[in-house]
Amino acid sequence: MALLFIPIVIALLLGTLFIIFFLAVIFFVIGIIAYLIFSKIGAATVLALAIIFFLLLFIAVRSVYETFYQAAWVLFFYEIARPKVAETVTEIVPEIKPETAPDPAEC
Repeated sequence: MALLFIPIVIALLLGTLFIIFFLAVIFFVIGIIAYLIFSKIGAATVLALAIIFFLLLFIAVRSVYETFYQAAWVLFFYEIARPKVAETVTEIVPEIKPETAPDPAEC
């Protein structure tokens, strides 16, 4: 089961690196423009926004992965714990008829 997660983690890592590179280029261009217009304050603001955006993106992707990871392990253990052989009834238990309690007024 753990071997299933190795390609998933590799694909997630490559996808994350691609997205980070793409967003870093976008934020770099925005940062250069902000630096030219607002000087260091504009570039620092764009940098702070980029860091916040990357952290939120990381938390979102990580939470989706962890949810999948936990659900896959739970379903895996559920599957291996389920009995594979159908249970058969070996003897029929006779039905027990309830007895009525005696009336206390008659005693």
